[in-house]
Amino acid sequence: MSRFSSVLPYPNLPRPSISLSPTGVTAPGADVTIRCEGQRRDVRFFLQKAGDLNPQRHMDPAGDRAEFRIPTVGRQHRGSYSCSYRPQSEPFVSSEPSDPVELVVAELPVPGPSISVSPSGVIAPGEAVTIRCQCRCEARRLLLYKGGIEIWELDAAGDRGEFTIPSAKWEDRGAYTCRSCSRSEPPNWLYPSEMVRIIVADEGPGSVSLLPAPYPDRPSWGSLGG
Repeated sequence: MSRFSSVLPYPNLPRPSISLSPTGVTAPGADVTIRCEGQRRDVRFFLQKAGDLNPQRHMDPAGDRAEFRIPTVGRQHRGSYSCSYRPQSEPFVSSEPSDPVELVVAELPVPGPSISVSPSGVIAPGEAVTIRCQCRCEARRLLLYKGGIEIWELDAAGDRGEFTIPSAKWEDRGAYTCRSCSRSEPPNWLYPSEMVRIIVADEGPGSVSLLPAPYPDRPSWGSLGG
């Protein structure tokens, strides 16, 4: 590109201002407007996102401000934005960029695991029972709890794991949940699953609490064998 077609910052042009609406942390899916305002009319405004290699967005407003709308904002829109302008009569002269504004998009909560038991209902003594946990969170640990106490780390294949009781006994009755955590240290925990109950035939009324024990802040890894 020749020096005659280069765009040069011109210090005599006042820097524009920039603002976001709404302000603060933006919920995913919301509409966001980035406003750029200068002190001159008949200018072309340019919006730039830091680190973005795509061409600048530009607008030729009728007055001294431009509004750039981002519909249905997502994680890909997060970042630092600034704007500048060029006089229509001097297209190769640009203002200095505005101060940056930061577009912060809230993280969508990652759902916790789900849990199911097969067969459901009252289990006959000696019957095989399978507890399945599933989580849309690969590369994580799936842990099974009984009454709020960790009893097993599931052998997860992809995003799910199974725990089989080959021959159900009366002592296998109770409330089961599963949880998921990252493999990093310290682990990042997700919310626990809903509760499922295993009821073994001849279980006496009132022999098992209807509520699970409180969840521990962090399970002991000692029972997992490393």
